Amino acid sequence: MRLLLDENAPKQWLQLLREHGHDAVHVIDRGWASASDDVVFEHTQREGRVLLTRNGFKRNPARRDSLIAMSEGLRIIRISARGLAHQTQGLQTRIIDVEAAFASQESLRRVTIMNDLTLRFEFESDIHTALGAPQ
Repeated sequence: MRLLLDENAPKQWLQLLREHGHDAVHVIDRGWASASDDVVFEHTQREGRVLLTRNGFKRNPARRDSLIAMSEGLRIIRISARGLAHQTQGLQTRIIDVEAAFASQESLRRVTIMNDLTLRFEFESDIHTALGAPQ
């Protein structure tokens, strides 16, 4: 899977992901460390990548813009717990599961890897509902 790690994702994840065959890059290495979400979303989509982040975007005033970007094809993997940063094997297993889910579900837009390593899925229709837009 082609991944772009957000600035809040530990850089040590790069090596793990690459060792397991993922094409992973970090925003810091690309010079986008303090870039806005919109800029990161644009680069993610332009490069055909999935954004790996620890952001929830809920406290972000641009939440609506985040949702709009997701409804337009952006795909995000969100890691919900700081503790997962050290559960590298469990995280890698879940990344493989997420990759399979993205491959089989065209309208899947965001997957959150929860504290207990369960997955929460958000589809395009969920995003349209959150925006109050017709589906």
